[in-house]
Amino acid sequence: MKQILIFSIDIFDKYSYTIPYLAKIYPSGKEYNVPDFERAGGVQTLLHNLKDYIDIDALTVTDKTIKDNLANYKPVKTDLIRTPDNPHEGEGGIAILKGNIAPNTGVSKPSVIDPSMRKFTGRAKVFDSEEEANQAIINNQISAGDVLVIKYEGPKGGPGMREMYKPLKLLYGERPSIRNSISNRWKIFRY
Repeated sequence: MKQILIFSIDIFDKYSYTIPYLAKIYPSGKEYNVPDFERAGGVQTLLHNLKDYIDIDALTVTDKTIKDNLANYKPVKTDLIRTPDNPHEGEGGIAILKGNIAPNTGVSKPSVIDPSMRKFTGRAKVFDSEEEANQAIINNQISAGDVLVIKYEGPKGGPGMREMYKPLKLLYGERPSIRNSISNRWKIFRY
């Protein structure tokens, strides 16, 4: 039987603030990547550690419930995938943005933003595409302390959710004078 689930994007914001951040994988953390996540027990360990936040009786693509899929789970001691009583951070990995630049919302990943930069005052340089931002960088229109906001690069733009490494590479390559100010402080908001 086909079921359709309709919900608001606000649910992601709500749960990101109530469910702790348990698995810190690159780019959120520099120490671990996806193969490390798998060696640490992967999805099974993460689901086991989230069992108080999810409906374990929900049916999955395996045609079994989460509870059934976890029946043979063997605990793995790891610092990568933590428990809710010892999370990497008290809040989840995403935040839903709302405001004049993102009237229909935007998505940010505060988990990849250096904690010292989560509150920041600077001049926003807003671009309607990655290509516009790249050209501004090439033309030396970006200064240390500027915040680059690149619009229309979400699932409806782009096309798709482009990684947009080129602006960062251009900032490092074309603008060595501001290299130190962007080392761990670069964040692109995609929406």
